[in-house]
Amino acid sequence: MDVEQAVGCLRAAGRRITEERVEILRAMAARPHADAQEIYALARTARPKLSLSTVYRTVNLLRRLGVAGTSGLGQGHRHYETRHDAHYHCVCLACGRVIEVAPIDAVRRYAKENGFHVVEEDVELVGYCSDCVRSAAGGGLGDAGRRFRIRGRLSAPAIDRFAREAARIRPGEALTVEAQGASAEEAIAGAVRAVAGVRLSRLRRQGDHVVATVLREVV
Repeated sequence: MDVEQAVGCLRAAGRRITEERVEILRAMAARPHADAQEIYALARTARPKLSLSTVYRTVNLLRRLGVAGTSGLGQGHRHYETRHDAHYHCVCLACGRVIEVAPIDAVRRYAKENGFHVVEEDVELVGYCSDCVRSAAGGGLGDAGRRFRIRGRLSAPAIDRFAREAARIRPGEALTVEAQGASAEEAIAGAVRAVAGVRLSRLRRQGDHVVATVLREVV
């Protein structure tokens, strides 16, 4: 679904066609699978007064109207794209590449045979793309099991140590960080933002325990 088609869906639903909404749709078209923060960063280059809350309200509206779909992409928060044919996502843990593949008919048949009516499919296959698998011969994935544990209190020095460790990740490598505490997600995300060239691939909480995967972009 392109921007004009999405605007047509909004109009057919009796929704206002504002410049902000159109710019958000353009941002989504320009960068499929972007999260709300990325959509906000793209759209506000043309609409500097655009607020992040407007982005969230708009993408949620688009989702309710069936104009946009969402996926997690293994990162613990939602990513958005304008609707088109149903597809699954293959997410590379090393470089972050997202590959779209056609749904598997056997999955749909299984649901139907068990009396389940499917209205939306959101399937993610997480692993490594062919390029990153080939780079493994040179050590690119050889250290994918590296871990960094923040023991005890989530202090500023501990976060600084984690940031230094993340800065040493080579292109294509992954670093798993483990921490505890109510503010662990926010602290880890902030530390990753402070390190150039790295990003969060996964961030999940299990009770009081938080596990995150940090990747360096492959240029």
